[in-house]
Amino acid sequence: MPVLHQPTKRPASCRRTCPKRAPVDRPRPAARRVIVVGVSEKARSLAETLCASTHPPYQIVGYLEEDGADGRREPDVLGSASELLEIAERMDVDEVIVASVPGWMERLAEKISTSDNGRPKIRLVPSVYEAMVCYPKLARVNDLPLMTLGGDRPTYARFAKRLFDIAFSSVALAAIAPIVAVAAVLMKLTSRGAVLYRQARVGRGGKEFTLLKLRTMVADAEADTGPVLSGPTDGRVTIVGRVLRRLKIDEMPQFWNVMRGEMSVVGPRPERRCFVEQFSQSIPGYGARHRVKPGITGLAQIYGGYKTDPDTKLRYDLLYVYGGSLWADLTILALTLPAVIRGA
Repeated sequence: MPVLHQPTKRPASCRRTCPKRAPVDRPRPAARRVIVVGVSEKARSLAETLCASTHPPYQIVGYLEEDGADGRREPDVLGSASELLEIAERMDVDEVIVASVPGWMERLAEKISTSDNGRPKIRLVPSVYEAMVCYPKLARVNDLPLMTLGGDRPTYARFAKRLFDIAFSSVALAAIAPIVAVAAVLMKLTSRGAVLYRQARVGRGGKEFTLLKLRTMVADAEADTGPVLSGPTDGRVTIVGRVLRRLKIDEMPQFWNVMRGEMSVVGPRPERRCFVEQFSQSIPGYGARHRVKPGITGLAQIYGGYKTDPDTKLRYDLLYVYGGSLWADLTILALTLPAVIRGA
């Protein structure tokens, strides 16, 4: 019979000097501190789901009750929903999860979902909150779906938009060069002053940049009035300037702002610092326009006009800020030419 090879035993001394490998201690991720808006059974059930999560782990800091709630507060209720941001900052909270909406809205949604004929048609004027939730960014904890409000666009989306801006602006600058040259000659023949008009505007993140336009007003138009918004019957606008404005030719030099990375082809129109400060004080959510680069054209330019008030324009801007995409940019560009033709 063949002799089987017997493994050589380690000497006792070797066994004593070679300790077993210790298990590697991997640091556990820090728990995300969370406040839940709502004190109903639904909210408590949500909190239990969060506590059961390990990737990532959650720590429930407390609850916020709906505005107008009456009765005795439970010990873990930190305040009302209207104090959300202040309480979240004080408690050093990472996330706030809204577990409930006003009761009438939830009941209305349930009735609409079970309606057979779809009448009457229900429409709403979007608030800042509703503009955020029109295009939800979905995530989940275990099997629970969550929507993120106000999240930034993914890096790949911003990169794709920047490539599109460069490509489109390169073609546009070459195509508009003869038009701008003719406009410049007409401006010089009919009014004094520089051809290009430079003005400080507020861009992404609240940073200022120098916007370029073809001059459409008389020289030193604001010398007597100071900064004022222009309108369709502004007497300071020259004859050539009216034509340039009507055809949006005065905005064409801004493709150079796009090439420099200060603007995008599509986005909210940039405003001057004085008007940004004024509108930020009077219009809730106005500062959200600066989450993205300003644009040459946008939803507010397609569906609005000189007479459209800033509050209404903001609603269009927010729908783009929170729901914009490369496909949305292409759609807006396709709608821009008809808007120019009808004089929007």
